[in-house]
Formats: sequence, structure tokens, C-alpha cells
Amino acid sequence: MNIKLHTPKSLANGSGLATVKQFLLSLVATTISIVLTFGTAYFVDKHKKESQKREMVMMLIYDFDQSLQMMQKNDSSFQHALDAQLAVARHPEQYDSLRFLILDAIMASQASMQKTTEQIFTSSIETFNTISNAYFIQQVSSFYMSRQSYTDAVREAISGPAEKYPPAESIENFLQMDFPELVYLSGSYLEGMTNIRNICMEMMHISEKELAAFSKKYTLEPQQDDEKKLERMATMMKAEETLKEARKKFPVQENK
Repeated sequence: MNIKLHTPKSLANGSGLATVKQFLLSLVATTISIVLTFGTAYFVDKHKKESQKREMVMMLIYDFDQSLQMMQKNDSSFQHALDAQLAVARHPEQYDSLRFLILDAIMASQASMQKTTEQIFTSSIETFNTISNAYFIQQVSSFYMSRQSYTDAVREAISGPAEKYPPAESIENFLQMDFPELVYLSGSYLEGMTNIRNICMEMMHISEKELAAFSKKYTLEPQQDDEKKLERMATMMKAEETLKEARKKFPVQENK
């Protein structure tokens, strides 16, 4: 027995229900297309913002590390200066051989830190919008405030006394330098700021490996040879002392 299926007349081409069916199919297709278009754009934009956020976060932490590395280097210089000062306090006859060891500490106390990243962070509202994490922003602000406080405290502890009592001129001046306080300040700031750095790393889920890979993208400024720099400073100061003694023997005669 042959059974034939016929399209109901109500759904035949040209009928009202067929037109409605075609309209609904067209509407569904259009809706799906819109959803896919805007949905894809949304996820692409979201991924882009997350990428920008992570880039900014790692740039800030990378800047933290540059500051902390400089502070660690300074801390080592301050400790060496304290060791030299204590050695002279116990054995004054060693003054001539040890007095120039504190020059590195004096120069370290006067060094300035790079503030480009800090200025970007503090001057652009877009940065705050990109990061969108109030606690992280608070920690970053605390780090930079501590860094400025560290710079001021170190300079106050050594630069002022060094100008008033040039330590390379006499053993009395050398012993006037408060290197114990300087070492204490340096260690305290270094510990506190390192803790802030680690909190930020954990909060934003940044691994040391990921940060190391990010750091490779930056070209660091060539570092000066500190030993040569110290040697030049020592040579200059020795020359100045020699000339100072010679000028006492041969003072300038004023024209009458």
C-alpha cells in the first residue's frame, strides 16, 4: 500500500503560516548571528583587558624588583662601611687603609631611583581602571611611599654628616658617621618593601617564572663598574688631599 505525505495547504508556499515560519527562521538566524558577533567581540575585548591588566601588574612588580635590587646593593655598601668603621674604632692605626671603603656607601646614599613607572601609575586614571583592584593599588602606593621615605632617610643619615664631617679627612670625622643607624634603616625598609612586593605577587597570581620571562623584554641600562667608580673617587680624594697640603705650603699671594 502506497502512502503519500502531503504538505498541508496551510504550510504550502505562499500560505500565511509558511510566511511566518520563514520569518521565524530568519529571525532566529539573525539573532544567532548578532549573539555570535557581539559575544565574540565581548570575549575578545575582555581577554584584551585582562592581558593589559596583567602587563601593567607585571610592569609594576618588575619596577619593585629594580628598586629592591638597588636597595640590596646599597645595604651591602652600608654594612661594609660599618665594618670598616668598627675596625677603625678597635684599631685606629688602620684608618688610612680603611677610610676610603666608606665612599661607596656615601655615593649609594645619594643615588636616585628610576621613577618612570611610578609616574605612569600615579598620573593616569586609565591605569587604575585597567587594574581595577583597590587593595593592589593600595599596596603599590605603599611601596612607592616607602621608597621615597627610604631615599630621604638614607640621605639624611649620611649625606648631612658627611658634608659636616668629611670622613676621609680625619679619624675623628670618620667615627662621627652613624653607620649603625644607616644599616638598621636600610634593613628595615628592605624587609618591609620586600613583603609588599610578595603580597602583590600572590594577590595577582604572578609566578616568579612568569615575571622572569616578562623581565627579559626590557633592555636594562648598562651598569657602571662600581669598583672602577670607587677607584676613581679614591684617586680624586687622594689627589685633593695632596694638593691641599701643598697649597698650605705655597699659599696664593694676594696682589697688593
